[in-house]
Amino acid sequence: MINEFLNGALSYVMPGEDPAGTLIFIVILAVAFTVCFVALVTLLAALFKELTARGRDAVETRPWMTLVYGLVGWLVFGGLATVLASKISLVAIVLPMLVCLVGAPGLYTHIGGRIGAMRNKETSNLQRVVLGATFAMLAVLFPGFGWFIVLPLLLMAEFGTGVQALLRR
Repeated sequence: MINEFLNGALSYVMPGEDPAGTLIFIVILAVAFTVCFVALVTLLAALFKELTARGRDAVETRPWMTLVYGLVGWLVFGGLATVLASKISLVAIVLPMLVCLVGAPGLYTHIGGRIGAMRNKETSNLQRVVLGATFAMLAVLFPGFGWFIVLPLLLMAEFGTGVQALLRR
């Protein structure tokens, strides 16, 4: 029953054999995902101001350690997900993603602050988060380089920022 509903709903949205329709669908999907991600990171920054500030401070003071923590974390949880390869591995996937969501506002606030400084203008926290998340998502959407280099680096940095934000006092 659910499959029939999803197939019917997707038939209205997902184009058939028309390549132009497929391209338009992909562009609309990318724009919608970007807008939703920026909104989510902004909401998390507003709800968890202290964690965002700790994460931003961690990225500003020790940026390379942020990447190292992220790399180690992804190797550990990736290894767990691979070794377990069962329903328990879902925990090894969901837990790092939750830590990434904790670290994302701090990381993107830092990135947005750096972008704002390039404009020689003082920016508010809201502007920093929106600027950082928007530019990061635009970089991720770049074919090839964004998918295979920028996205993994951002995920590792988000994880490392989240770990440091949770462990710092």
